[in-house]
This record gives sequence, C-alpha cells and structure tokens, in this order.
Amino acid sequence: MNSNFEAAVYPSKLYDKTVTITSAEILALNTTPKVLISAPGAGYAISIENVFSSLDYGSAAYATNTDLEIRYDGAAAGDGTGAEATMDSLDAILLLTADAIYKTPGLGAAADTAITINKGVSAIMKTGDPITGDSPLTLRITYRIIAL
Repeated sequence: MNSNFEAAVYPSKLYDKTVTITSAEILALNTTPKVLISAPGAGYAISIENVFSSLDYGSAAYATNTDLEIRYDGAAAGDGTGAEATMDSLDAILLLTADAIYKTPGLGAAADTAITINKGVSAIMKTGDPITGDSPLTLRITYRIIAL
C-alpha cells in the first residue's frame, strides 16, 4: 500500500467534541436538525469512531417520534446509508426515566457505510418531533477527519 495514501486515509489524530442538545432542541429536532460537526472542507470526510450520550433526566420522558439519528448532512432519514446505521442506543436513551450514559460504536460499525465527502454530521429525529420530554442530551463524539 502506498504509505502516503495510508497516512491520509488512516490519520492518527482523533478529535473529541461535546455537544449538548437542549430539551427545546430535542422537541424540534425533526423540524430543525442540530449540527454536531461542521463540514470539514473539500477533499475531506468525517469518520465517527464512537459517541457517548448522557441524558440528564428532568421530570418527563420523551414520547412519540423518538427515533433519534446521527447522520451525515444530506442523507435521507432511515435510508440505511450513512450515519444512522448503528445509532439505535440513542433511541433507547430518550425513553428512559433516569439519568443514563450510553456508548455507541462508530457510524456504520456493523456494516460498510458510505462516508460522504465534505459533509457535516447532524442529529435529527427520523419521523417527527417528540410531543413531550424535558431532558437535555449531551453527546461526546470522537471522530477523525480523513483526507481523500
């Protein structure tokens, strides 16, 4: 393998970003997706290594339309490509009635996943906005920027 290509595709630097999604943002997440990581620029792609999610339970669980996805900007909801492939634990954490922390493996960890060049990563509700709930969700995302 060409060592220059290998260095560009498998960089050693990991980035870590923490983003809190407020209850108000969660309640409107289908209508208004939350940008988690901005697009890296032409010729680069984001590869998510893992996501830790922490729910700070308030007083009401989220109900209806709790299919939370983390996906590359522009990917169709629930299309099976891109980021939403392995984020099932995010759905589960929103239904809890106590504080919780989950670890989710990287995007597409269970299968091959198309990574889109120069696209950011956003959180979105798959089918509609939740009707109740008041707990903020904090995501700690570990990722790489890959030069292509």
